[in-house]
Amino acid sequence: MDQILAGAGLGGSLGAGGSGDGGLLVAPEAERMIASLRAFPVEDVGSPEWTRQRECLERLNVQAHHNAVTHSDEFVKEFLVSHDKLGVLVHELLVVEAWRDRVFPHFGPDAMDSSLTNTQVYLAHFHEATLCNLLEIAFFHQDACEAAGDDALLELTDYCARKLVYLNAPAGAEADARASAEYVDRDAKTLLEQKPHEEFLEKAAEIRFGAACCALTVLRYLTDRIDEVPLCVTARLLDTHDAQMLLVPLLERRPWARRRKNPKAGAQTPAGARAAAYVSEVFEGGRWMERRREDRLQLTKCDGQVWLALNNLTVDRKCRAKYRYDDHRKGTMERVKRHFNEVLFDQIPPLRDLQRVVDEILLSVAPASHEVTQGRLILEQVPETRERILRRSDAEWVALAKTQLETHFADTPEARRHAMGRMEDMSAMFEFMMEMEDRERNASRPPPEDPPAPPGAVRVDVSREAEDGEWYPWHAYEMRIDSAAPTKRVELASPDGSGFGVAGERVKLRAPEPPPPPDSNRNARAAEATRRAREASAGTPAPHNGKIIATFGKSRAEALLDLPAPGKLKADVGGATMAPEDEARETAEANDAMAELPSAMWVTVGLLARDGFALQVKLKRCAKAHEAYRCQRTGLFWVYEPAGGFLTVLDAEKKKNTAPS
Repeated sequence: MDQILAGAGLGGSLGAGGSGDGGLLVAPEAERMIASLRAFPVEDVGSPEWTRQRECLERLNVQAHHNAVTHSDEFVKEFLVSHDKLGVLVHELLVVEAWRDRVFPHFGPDAMDSSLTNTQVYLAHFHEATLCNLLEIAFFHQDACEAAGDDALLELTDYCARKLVYLNAPAGAEADARASAEYVDRDAKTLLEQKPHEEFLEKAAEIRFGAACCALTVLRYLTDRIDEVPLCVTARLLDTHDAQMLLVPLLERRPWARRRKNPKAGAQTPAGARAAAYVSEVFEGGRWMERRREDRLQLTKCDGQVWLALNNLTVDRKCRAKYRYDDHRKGTMERVKRHFNEVLFDQIPPLRDLQRVVDEILLSVAPASHEVTQGRLILEQVPETRERILRRSDAEWVALAKTQLETHFADTPEARRHAMGRMEDMSAMFEFMMEMEDRERNASRPPPEDPPAPPGAVRVDVSREAEDGEWYPWHAYEMRIDSAAPTKRVELASPDGSGFGVAGERVKLRAPEPPPPPDSNRNARAAEATRRAREASAGTPAPHNGKIIATFGKSRAEALLDLPAPGKLKADVGGATMAPEDEARETAEANDAMAELPSAMWVTVGLLARDGFALQVKLKRCAKAHEAYRCQRTGLFWVYEPAGGFLTVLDAEKKKNTAPS
């Protein structure tokens, strides 16, 4: 994303409207820009009118990203929907894609050695990434997906499928990632000797790779609304493109992850160790970023998009009814099973349904080839926009390239004057980008560290969510390691076959100490209320929708609770509390309902590879419900209290955090 935003700044043109409060555009200016958007033919790519619209779209893209990051009014998306311009964005995406594939290859190296032509062609290439990023932000919302129209959705589906093919091709995404790594490893002398057109080809490959990753996210958003999109889109995904068969290989190839030589190999790190010979990198936020060793079991954003899209297309009942699994498809789906493990399920819990469905698919009987199409009348709506754009002969494409080099992309004094006139606008755009990056960096900083837990124990802080959405402390307790119980060795291997794994030891935790008895100096009524509450629960039940924060040594992890809870709303519509007899009746009904609840629930807090520990808390069902442990907001009773658990400690963390109890 950062690279896409930085690229948008190169062509930005700040108008007289200026920026709004903390944003680049105010809503009326954005609406004026969106209302003026129109579809251009491929002949106009690079023309002055097309360039002005490209600059407007870059500013709109930056503002849409700013609105999404700051959780403010997303007026860019709203105006795109209300003015029915999503179809225009898709058309422009197809035009610039066709220009890149059919016109640009006829630009000779001599023309690309001109600095101005090189820059203008680069911005035309980057326009594809800008459009794809803007569609990614818009299609996150269901109303944008519904307002796009059948034709635009069909064309966008085909575009995303072409990007999946590119990501799967060894000569496509993998080659571009490898070339990018080789570019980083080059010395200064080699870079200075590189010709402009050679440097441009490497930048264009990186732009194409970033656009493909954006298209992967757009595809996942389309599958999220598989029940709302037109039937022609579903048929296009399942039958024409066989999207599931394109997604499964990406789980194995993972072109967005790579290894490259470490320029600091052998050097001493601040911790005193030697730097590794290779570093692992992942493509996130529009650029390649180094991944720490302890984060290698954590899914990347692209991994998550592939898994979620595959889950949507496989688990959905309508898709399963339309998709026939022959022997080849069953064999491909069988390859998914090797990636299922608890580390994956902890990060994306819905994938447990995918595991179940994959097992059902493998146990089913594959139909014969003639049975798949027998008796089926196929009526399919086909896209026409891209076919109409590409309806030219090779000679016509060559002639168009020659014409554009002499006009739109010509290095002339007039073109240079226009480029110099945009320098001030570029500076203003970059300043806004830097401010956005600073705000994002400050927002992502971790909160101040809590004091470490006592040696040989895990501190657990339980919070509840109030009506204002804030979390407030509810209860805190410590669970000490049971030194008398045996330890168990735990080993986990990376699902990508890289050989990386983590290992640790699992120890048993004792139940927390019960709260002290009530103070004898308290009045009799308060002491009786406390005694009755203790009869219902020896400890303190956790909120059914609360949050657990576990601290072990200096490491900290958290998890949200989703526990069964009997009961019903406590207050009526007017807000008045109910009578004592009604409270007693509802408490008795909750006690009867508790018999149907599980006797114990297990909650996992922390990821072994990421947090250095994984805590499994056992929450047992209380003896009975009590009004003292009833949610004032929902009226449900909290009926699960802590009763011990297990702690798995990473080997590297064990020596640092564990001490005898």
